[in-house]
Amino acid sequence: MKKKMLSMAAAITMAVVVLTGCSSNAFSTASLAKTAEKYGMETADSYTQYMKSYLSYDKGLDTSVYYVAEDSKEALHMYDTAFAVNLGAYPAMEVKEFAACYDVRFEENSGNNVQTEIYMITANDSDSASELYDSLVGMCAPYETDSGTKNGYTYTIAFVGNENRSMAIGVYMKGNTVISISQRGDTLTDDCAGYFCKKLGLVSPFTLME
Repeated sequence: MKKKMLSMAAAITMAVVVLTGCSSNAFSTASLAKTAEKYGMETADSYTQYMKSYLSYDKGLDTSVYYVAEDSKEALHMYDTAFAVNLGAYPAMEVKEFAACYDVRFEENSGNNVQTEIYMITANDSDSASELYDSLVGMCAPYETDSGTKNGYTYTIAFVGNENRSMAIGVYMKGNTVISISQRGDTLTDDCAGYFCKKLGLVSPFTLME
C-alpha cells in the first residue's frame, strides 16, 4: 500500500511539472522562436536585417520575420531601439533577453493590410519588468480592456474596431519576462496574433471582439 501511495504521489508530481512547464515555457525566447517558425516566419541573420525587413512596409510587400538577441548587450540595444527611445515612453532598464517578431500581410490589389508586432523582453529583475508592464498597459487606455491572471501570468488585453479597421493589444507578464502583442489593420482578422496566443497559451485580445 505504501508503495502504491508513493507511486500515486510521483504521478501527481509529474503531472504538475508537465502542466506548469507548458505555461512557464511560453515565456522563453526559445518558445517564441519555435512558434514563429511554425507560423512560417523567416529567421533574420542579424538585428540589422530584421530592421530592414521591419522598415520595408512602404514597399507593399508581405513580410514575416523574427529575431532573437544573441546576448544581453544586443538585447539591451534592441529594447532601446524598440521601446525606450520611442518618445521616452518606457522605462530605461537592463535587459537580459529580447526577441522580436514582425508580420505584415497585404491583400492583393486592395492595399489593405494587417500588421503584427510581437516582443518578448526579460528584464534583470521583477521590479523593472513590472514597470515595463505598467507602461505598456498604459498605452491601452483608449481602448476597451480586460485584465486578470491565468496559469501564473498577469495580462491586460485591449481591442477596438470593426470589419473595416481594428486594433488589438495584449500585454503579459510572468516573473521577469514581459510579452507584448499588437495587431492592427484594415481588416478584422486574428491570424497572426491569434496563432501566437493559442500556441503560447495566452489570453487573446480578440476575445473582447465576441
